Amino acid sequence: LLLTLALVAGLWFLATRLSRRVQSLSGAVSEAMNDAAHPRNLPMTGDRDELGELARNNARLLRAVADYTRYLRTLAGRLSHELKTPLAITRSSLDNLGSEPLGPGATRYLDRAREGVDRQTAIVRAMSEASRLEAAVASADWETVDLAALVAACVEGYRSVYPGRNLTAELPEEQARCHCAPDLVAQALDKLVDNAISLAGVDERITIGLTVKGNWLHLRVSNTGTQLPDTLQDQLFDSLVSVRDPGAEGLHLGLGLHIVRLVVEAHGGSVEAANLPQGEGVVFTLHLPAS
Repeated sequence: LLLTLALVAGLWFLATRLSRRVQSLSGAVSEAMNDAAHPRNLPMTGDRDELGELARNNARLLRAVADYTRYLRTLAGRLSHELKTPLAITRSSLDNLGSEPLGPGATRYLDRAREGVDRQTAIVRAMSEASRLEAAVASADWETVDLAALVAACVEGYRSVYPGRNLTAELPEEQARCHCAPDLVAQALDKLVDNAISLAGVDERITIGLTVKGNWLHLRVSNTGTQLPDTLQDQLFDSLVSVRDPGAEGLHLGLGLHIVRLVVEAHGGSVEAANLPQGEGVVFTLHLPAS
């Protein structure tokens, strides 16, 4: 009986220890995936058993994901830098060609080539915007402001820029103090409103709201009439990811929401996107720490 009890106790101890080690490794992997660009070190990578081998394999996988994520975040800036010189050469060559006498057919093709170069230039300009923002974050002027007043001023500007659109504001009466870079927060809000304007129809409602809950400020931009695909909700704020159809009008490189995430992370906050209940529309929410 004593031998049986000892064996049961030993098996229980081994099973409990194994379960705790598996839970510890699983929790560490989950936390590391929350910040794919800068994953944390995993425990048990120095152990010599099967769990140690699993931890080492997961660590190698996370490093590969981190390297790929950092590459994607810098891809737009690298491409824009490399494309500037060829575009300048092409534009100057087209200008020189335009100064020569050309027939009607050649002039039509020249105009189409110029339109293509103009569009490529706009793409390069948009791609370099994210890389310029990283430098702007380091040199931005930070101060404590009333975020509600800042958002109210922005909403008045949106109403003049987008006349005829159904823009409403839901702001608190009390102050919502936030230590931030006002220009960067306004730029992030501009991107979200521009995204809502481009996704929603003329008759759809666009709401800009701000709520204060404890030590956090929740700034949201919602619009009716559209839905986000479930498969891309976790990737919306990555660089060069767009939910629009390839044939949609306008320039949509998926950099606007990436810029929003850069601004929010610089302020120690987070951003999320979700569909409204009953398929009414989409809401983007910025979570910023209050002062």
